[in-house]
Amino acid sequence: GDKEAQFGMGLKYTLGDEKDPVQAIAWFQKAAEQGHPIAQYFLGLSYKAGDGVAIDPAKAADWFRKSAEQGFKDAQFEIGSCYAYGTGVEKDADQAFAWLRKAAEQKSAKAQYILAECYVNGVGVDEDLAQAVVWYRKAAEQDDARSQHNLGIFYANGEGVEKDIGQAVVWWRKAAEQGFNASQQVLGDCYAKGDGIGKDLVQAAAWWRKAAEQGNASAQNNMGVCCATGTGVEKDLVQSVYWWSKAAEQGSGNAQFALGQCYLDGAGVVQDDSQACFHFLIAGALGSPNAADKINRLRDERLSANEYKNAKRQADEWVNAFCKGSRNDTSEPYAALPDPMHDEFTASGTGFVINSDGYFLTCAHVVEDSRIIMVHLGAKTYPAKLICVDVGNDIALLKLDGTNFHPLAFARDIPQ
Repeated sequence: GDKEAQFGMGLKYTLGDEKDPVQAIAWFQKAAEQGHPIAQYFLGLSYKAGDGVAIDPAKAADWFRKSAEQGFKDAQFEIGSCYAYGTGVEKDADQAFAWLRKAAEQKSAKAQYILAECYVNGVGVDEDLAQAVVWYRKAAEQDDARSQHNLGIFYANGEGVEKDIGQAVVWWRKAAEQGFNASQQVLGDCYAKGDGIGKDLVQAAAWWRKAAEQGNASAQNNMGVCCATGTGVEKDLVQSVYWWSKAAEQGSGNAQFALGQCYLDGAGVVQDDSQACFHFLIAGALGSPNAADKINRLRDERLSANEYKNAKRQADEWVNAFCKGSRNDTSEPYAALPDPMHDEFTASGTGFVINSDGYFLTCAHVVEDSRIIMVHLGAKTYPAKLICVDVGNDIALLKLDGTNFHPLAFARDIPQ
């Protein structure tokens, strides 16, 4: 009946040589029922993951709460997360913030990171970028790479702290050295431009390569450029095609355009006008402003009608599959790409989300007379419907097909 011994037996079956989740649950249950806070936490984890027992979010939340009420910081983080996402309990931003703060004050780095995010987004508390910086810094000082990366962004932009690109580089380097690919990519950018650090194209390529090897599309595209031009690395057109192909698979319009040019010129690949057209068509659909001219020239001067038709069909299929994959659902296929054979063209422009339901503002001239409108947000692409246009003020309101969008945040005060 000794609860410490019961907890020890649970650990033995969880971490020992003879792992047995069912036995572990039985011993954790005995200790938890006697009020052992860490056993309660482990029992919550078991119900959360379905390890040795059926998944039960409500029971997981109940055991996390019991442990959290005894001050165990990892359980405080877990019950805060339950309230944040409505997992096993009713969603409650105030409760989420309260529990996460308790864990953060006990130096839980992951809680400190999420608490900072709450201050950034005004979840459970008023938006306060200065407080966000405070909590990012606490987590960053515990080597939380996400916090180090975000702290770098805040220093670079002067948000919640005085702008200091040198400090931004310091924090990005810390995260990059831990393998955080977003920091590796932006650190490469700093070396390439000489922002906050001495310009060094070899170092830029080295950091981009590290990020590219982890699947960072921007870094992969940059490595394609480096290998094609011999910037920071030995010139290697085959390697440039390799990296651009990796980035193109993730929806990089720039990489798709570069691949089109490679096939058009026979640079690093066997020259192939149909493949060039295929990549230019995709690049145009992904917003590349120069693709239409390349497509028109190929169609009019170098491809037969059937060759163009096949390239167009394959590009349609690629874009349709990519967009469906980005949305991670089984929606109806997207409309085909605009067809230059019918005097249509691809235009592009910028805009921003104005609320979580997906309403989006852009310029009227960007979508004027458009049959198909696609909006690219990060790595995802959404079809959009035109709601209304104010030609006089050059404003158009679109509605994106999706949910849970993050609207653009506006500063409360205009800097003097």
